[in-house]
Amino acid sequence: MAPALPSLPDDARLVELRVEHMCFRSRRRLAPGTMLDFALVMEGRPWAVRAPVVDCLVRKERGESFYEMRVSLEELPQADRHLITLFIEKGRGAPKLAPVSR
Repeated sequence: MAPALPSLPDDARLVELRVEHMCFRSRRRLAPGTMLDFALVMEGRPWAVRAPVVDCLVRKERGESFYEMRVSLEELPQADRHLITLFIEKGRGAPKLAPVSR
């Protein structure tokens, strides 16, 4: 049995969504190279994603530290990347992150 992948931090907030990557913010750090299971919610529909964290930056705001993780979407199937492109081009609604239902 394969080990479970790390889950999305409970406080994860989407910062940026692009076809090639997405960034989220959390108080919990995930190291670069970590494979992450999460759901990207676009137009109210969750879409399961498994992708690697490629960068982790520390940001300080009002004395608190936050981590901004960049997740690569470049290895996703072309059809999935096309859906992200369509969502971004429409410009309707705001995407969200959610844990994957297990």
